[in-house]
Amino acid sequence: MKTMKKILCFSLTLIALLQFTACGNDENVFDNENIFDLMSQTNFYENSSADHNDSENISEPSKPTEKYESEYMTPYGITTMVKDDFLEFADDDQRMFFTKDGALKSSTELDGTFWFPENADISETLCICNEAAYIDSKGYLHLFDDGDERICNDIKGEIVWYYTSWSSLTIISVDENGYMFYNEIDSTGVKSKDNVPFSLYDLDKKVYYDRVDSIYFVNDGFGSPVVYVEIDGITSYSKIGISVFFHERTYMMITTKDNVPTKDILDYKHFNSQSPLYKKDGDNDAIYYMYSDNELPINMPGGKSVDQLTQAIFGQVIYLIFNDGSIYSGECSYLISGTDMTLDTYLTDLNKSGSIVSIYRSEYSNRGECQIRILMDDNVTYEYVTENSRH
Repeated sequence: MKTMKKILCFSLTLIALLQFTACGNDENVFDNENIFDLMSQTNFYENSSADHNDSENISEPSKPTEKYESEYMTPYGITTMVKDDFLEFADDDQRMFFTKDGALKSSTELDGTFWFPENADISETLCICNEAAYIDSKGYLHLFDDGDERICNDIKGEIVWYYTSWSSLTIISVDENGYMFYNEIDSTGVKSKDNVPFSLYDLDKKVYYDRVDSIYFVNDGFGSPVVYVEIDGITSYSKIGISVFFHERTYMMITTKDNVPTKDILDYKHFNSQSPLYKKDGDNDAIYYMYSDNELPINMPGGKSVDQLTQAIFGQVIYLIFNDGSIYSGECSYLISGTDMTLDTYLTDLNKSGSIVSIYRSEYSNRGECQIRILMDDNVTYEYVTENSRH
């Protein structure tokens, strides 16, 4: 009965308001927004739902949507809540981002605590090899591997790869001159190997490399990384184990039988390939990658050529962006005939209007769904439903 009285009272109020707006008094016209403001002030929804359990029959006011939110674009994580502070993503999987003041935050939890212990003594939070890490007040670095926390200190240069082998944490780092170092730290924090000079042994040329122009490790999702090594303008890539050898030198073996001039690399791998995405001099019809020791093409769409590309994004779904603003996509087919690309009209329209900031590399989720994320000019990242997925 109380609820019926409140509904009757509200209905009479609404009728009165509508009659008032019909009187032609432009200065005091109530629009829909004014009416819903009044409804919230009278706590109509809150009070009526407290009187009975039929809350499913009561319509909630619709939530405001983000600028690009649609049936194809859904805001990702908490990026809507931090769009004034968001700077860029810190890792390849968009799990973490940097704010404009340099802080590292989680993409899914506003407090950004990550997996650190509750009593962690944190003076600085970092992203190292796609994982959150921190430095404590004593200057010690805390790394995490599969939930395991390891404390280390005095690592020369920048850490480019680390992993746990048996009970020891292995760390490979590179200094500003390209020289590499190897550290081993046990579970108590004691170093058994302390900034030992580290080399790469070329199985094909039978030579050691003590320094590199750059070195980049990519996890393939199966525990063994692919390493990309640039030396004298040539990038070699190797599927490697995580074995380090100790003889006259401390070294890891690589192979350079497959290599690509660094200038021809368009994007690095997603985990099903064994190479970066690259172009070839004199070939304007396709770009390429290696899979199961076969060179597979990604064919340029009709009327387009490789020299018109401004960006290529290499993932489970490949995106090609051309100098006219058009965006084409295609899912990796792993066929000798290659992957054919089709125009994505939705993204092309957004890109030509200047709305797209970045499209991130895509991977399959555990559910077999391809995850595409796009940073837009409202500083919000959206998960995108591809045109192929809609059909």
